[in-house]
Amino acid sequence: MPIKSDFLLTRDGAKLHYLDVGPRQPNSRPPVILLHGFGMRAQMWLPNVLPLARQQRFILPTFRGFGASASSHLTRPDIAGQNADDLEDLVNALQLDGAKLGGFSLGAITALHYQRSYSLERFSAYLHIDQSPVVSNSDDWDWGLMGPNQSENFARGKALLEAFEGVDRTLPFKQLPARLRRDFRAWMGDFFATCSAFPPMLALAKATAPTGLPARLLLPSTGWPVGLDCIHSYTTLDYDFRPDLASVRIPMTLLVGAHSLPYPSAGQISIREQVPHAELRLFKRSGHTVMLDEPVKFQRELKRFINS
Repeated sequence: MPIKSDFLLTRDGAKLHYLDVGPRQPNSRPPVILLHGFGMRAQMWLPNVLPLARQQRFILPTFRGFGASASSHLTRPDIAGQNADDLEDLVNALQLDGAKLGGFSLGAITALHYQRSYSLERFSAYLHIDQSPVVSNSDDWDWGLMGPNQSENFARGKALLEAFEGVDRTLPFKQLPARLRRDFRAWMGDFFATCSAFPPMLALAKATAPTGLPARLLLPSTGWPVGLDCIHSYTTLDYDFRPDLASVRIPMTLLVGAHSLPYPSAGQISIREQVPHAELRLFKRSGHTVMLDEPVKFQRELKRFINS
């Protein structure tokens, strides 16, 4: 099946990489756009989409700062808002009205911000994969990023941002002071180590986190400023999308990891209070990365979403 690798020129001149997989001739199936998570890239979806790509077209963008889009940095201090604008540019450029949309983690936050800035009504269905509708905890919300451990993690993230104040963001990562490189990779590695509930994957992530290996593998060194932008966005901005969800009318499916540490499942399940018609699929043996922890079930749910 054909795989096209190309770049989109966004409204602010950034080059956004995307993969166009599967048949591109008109057919009865709408295209499916899948948005990856933090530290990932378009290629993360290939094991899932290639078995389905003989009859189904997939559009797989890579966000700024990651993969082949690593050299494109943010021009506004809001990672989800920037990504939502880029998604709108992609839909316009490729004429993807009526496509189905799926988002995992950062990709799901991007979709929620798209609902706020534009409208998910432009798509025919939405697949929401392991993401809370609210990032920061408050008096009425205990299920934000890192759940009960949020205060400690946010404080550490803000300390990292302070350490990078005044640092030239155009510097190659290898030219940063050794202490900053070490602290940056340690923060990223510790976050990645919380994502899986699959014992071998969890053990490997925890063992390699102190070495910074996960960060080196998942976040290109040219994209380090976007990594900091993510920390800033998540720890300081108003990422409470409950009011925006209340106006979602298109079919919506929730894939929730029962043991997700980044986003406790109770908060994710509460999305049905704003979107009563949303269908819930609970992954009982999964952490945050449901596609890795229960790959067979995830593939079944992705196929169900496509065929629905």
